[in-house]
Amino acid sequence: MNINDPEALDRIEKAVGKAETGTSAELVVVVHPQSGSYLDRELLFGVGVGVVALAFLVFSPWTFHAALALADFLIAFTAGTWVCSWSTTLKGLVAGRRRREKNVDAASRVAYLDEGVGATKDRTGVLIFVSLFERSFRILADFGVEGRVGEAPWNRILREAGTPTPAKTAETVVSVIEKAGAVLAEALPPGEENPDEIPNRPRVLQ
Repeated sequence: MNINDPEALDRIEKAVGKAETGTSAELVVVVHPQSGSYLDRELLFGVGVGVVALAFLVFSPWTFHAALALADFLIAFTAGTWVCSWSTTLKGLVAGRRRREKNVDAASRVAYLDEGVGATKDRTGVLIFVSLFERSFRILADFGVEGRVGEAPWNRILREAGTPTPAKTAETVVSVIEKAGAVLAEALPPGEENPDEIPNRPRVLQ
């Protein structure tokens, strides 16, 4: 199920609501289509394609007019850049894992601030960040949760989530929410008052 489908968003929203009934923490789910720009890598790939095309003209056994060299390079460069920007597989390869992970780290921290995860009364907000292109998750907890939970449970949940396929992303998010809810229920059970400080609907960024 595509995570952008209304049915998938409804399932995630219900999972957040159910998890929050067992804990005083606030879960916030943010879905980002792509955590950062890879334009420099796309352009570099285009340059590589252009150089290959130019080399073909230079070393070809056939004779070409010199004026074709620039046109050949520009056409190949444009086509290579465009293909790289539209192919998620190719763009992922040229971007490199380290660059992708760095972008997810940065985008998750921005989302944490933008969505007010750190603004709950008792500092018990928990962000579940989903980056679709990078196929990666992050869990960021506020101070009121960190002191009682630590990093180990989140690392385990993320490790078990693995790298989901686009068709399974929504199901994986629901599973992450359920596991995070179980951890939070044990560490931060609900008090007599358990207000819903942040809406449960996932934020889908553009």
